[in-house]
Amino acid sequence: MRKIKKPYAKCIALAKLIAKARDDYTSIKSGQKDRTVGGNKQIHASHILGTGSHPKLATYPVNIKCLTATEHMLWHSSPTESGWFREKYPNWYRQVDELRIELEENERGTIVIDYQKRYWKLKDVLDKLNI
Repeated sequence: MRKIKKPYAKCIALAKLIAKARDDYTSIKSGQKDRTVGGNKQIHASHILGTGSHPKLATYPVNIKCLTATEHMLWHSSPTESGWFREKYPNWYRQVDELRIELEENERGTIVIDYQKRYWKLKDVLDKLNI
């Protein structure tokens, strides 16, 4: 495998593409579709738990949801905006929180994420989605 430059950033980009494909380029809040698939909105791949406070979670598609650009900005501008997500998707939120706990526990130990390997794993997932 060849070495990837800036693997962390590239892992985030791949994770966002995977999440957009998973959500069919559609906002999980409003159901509006992206312009690239016949809709009239710009769809953002938005992190559930933020990258500033949870940087290791940033490369996991499970921590990414699709929202319109406006919904994404509201998500960031209002701390209470995330309440609807927990109510509508309790199992999804639980998965993200369990992964957060697992990664935080590993952070205290000796396990470090190899973003070179993570890149190729995400690339493989994306290739299987044929997008």
